[in-house]
Amino acid sequence: MIAYAKANPGKVTYSQVFGSATHMVSVQMEQSMGIQMNKIDVGSSAADRTAAFMGKQVDLLVVNYINIKDYVANGDFIALGICATKRNPAIPNVPTFIEQGYQVVNRKLYEVKLPKGTDPAIVEKFSAALKEITAKPEFNAELTKFFAESFYRDPEQTGREDQADIKEIRELMGDALKVKK
Repeated sequence: MIAYAKANPGKVTYSQVFGSATHMVSVQMEQSMGIQMNKIDVGSSAADRTAAFMGKQVDLLVVNYINIKDYVANGDFIALGICATKRNPAIPNVPTFIEQGYQVVNRKLYEVKLPKGTDPAIVEKFSAALKEITAKPEFNAELTKFFAESFYRDPEQTGREDQADIKEIRELMGDALKVKK
């Protein structure tokens, strides 16, 4: 696919949602792989993008693995790689793009946020409860069923990493986030 995309700039079609994680992944792929894709917005849900892929409206699909695991298992789809820094233990036969020599990483984080100005005692109590939950083996076993994993970050660490992520995304996306008139 990469060789074809290099030889045929703009011919490979890719389903994305403007300004979303799929958009960021497409920019990473283009920059890291030295390719140019034709990005098409086919709808905002994974179901919309999967249907477009199945209907051959697009050539490339990026979604959470849980959404396509059955298609991969029965051979309808081929998993080219995962956008992570390490392999997912639930799908050990699918390499990361980093392993393949491409800087394509998407950390999809679900964070718990409280309103600004929340009493620090409430923040601390809530944070301690989250730390306890994410350490439970049974909780993590459930997440594994969805090809996900948990980890705990305290509020200060979360704030620092969020700011670093925002800076990295702005640098990566640059003009790609500007709407052309």
